[in-house]
Amino acid sequence: MKERRTKEKRKAWAHSIIASHLAFCHASKVFPGEVTTAAQTAAYVGGKCLVHRKRGSKLPHERHGRSALYHEHSKYVPHEIELAWLDKAKDPEVDTCEHHRAHPEEAEANLKWMNAVQSLSNLKADEELMDTPDESNLSKFVFYRSYKRGTNRTTEQWTEWIEPLVGITRHPFSLCHPLNVSIPKNLIASIFNIDYLLLQPDGKESIASRGRHGGKKFLFDLGTNYFRTGLGALLCKYSMAGVEFDEIYAWEAGAVNRQLYWDNVPKELHRRLHFYNIPVSADPMNTGEPLALVLNKTERDDFVAFKLDIDSPEIEMNIVQSILNNPALSELIDELFFEYHYESPIMAQWWGHTKEKGLGHALRLFYRLRSKGIRAHFWP
Repeated sequence: MKERRTKEKRKAWAHSIIASHLAFCHASKVFPGEVTTAAQTAAYVGGKCLVHRKRGSKLPHERHGRSALYHEHSKYVPHEIELAWLDKAKDPEVDTCEHHRAHPEEAEANLKWMNAVQSLSNLKADEELMDTPDESNLSKFVFYRSYKRGTNRTTEQWTEWIEPLVGITRHPFSLCHPLNVSIPKNLIASIFNIDYLLLQPDGKESIASRGRHGGKKFLFDLGTNYFRTGLGALLCKYSMAGVEFDEIYAWEAGAVNRQLYWDNVPKELHRRLHFYNIPVSADPMNTGEPLALVLNKTERDDFVAFKLDIDSPEIEMNIVQSILNNPALSELIDELFFEYHYESPIMAQWWGHTKEKGLGHALRLFYRLRSKGIRAHFWP
């Protein structure tokens, strides 16, 4: 009984954090349906286009004219701090917090990439960066596209940035506070803070741009909870990046009061949100299941975001492995958020002891997803 009350208190605390985040969104008028010009993320930073293109469709600016056939591929380039953690985490006994406390340079590196994430996340379409963020502190995707019109062939290359994968698989200053390193108060966060996530922006040349390029934007949220304590926080984060979804599919296994649920959903989202108060099946490819809907509802010119947090490790891993092993899915999904409950001493008070493997396996799993061209993020 005492353990259950403790879990309920932690859950209530998490919901209060998310609720305050949503209040900020409403106050700033950046919630879906209220996105202003000042809230749009710029398409270019330092001359590098921050967009993610699908393979095998027409070029955006030629959608209404003569099309050009093209081939596109990407290369994921992890930051050196990510490579170091991929190596360190091979040791199953590695203590993430102890390592951070013993190596202040690790905190300095985290501070640098967090500052870069904040700078890029706060960039507005009608503003110029006074101080260009040091993008060398981030991991990146390098995209190559060659296309042909008649006898002419053109090759393009661009880069988009993403937060590096590190030993604390959430906000880097939420769990292990470093010694002898001064961390700004605005960067000390709760374990549910999502400011460390660098999202796919909706820029001038983004495939996610509705109307301009013909593609639509989809969000699939598995483990949505009530709107204000789950889905709303992610929509808020995307709204601040200038992304508004055309269709949203959300699943929640726990019992939900439908009237209360819909009372908290903004009216402008009612026609776009499909809410299923049922559990996700153990076979994610069954008719009506999330991955089947991704295949049936989306196309290569669409922007597809996918969040996975259903607290059922076996089903979650079935879904992730299906994405990794099925090229049709990995080419459709642009961005993925996954709270992977790997075996972790520092998270045991929330997750307990799981049957999953440790930190090394978790980091390698997300590295594999990113190597497929998917912007994979650890979700808190």
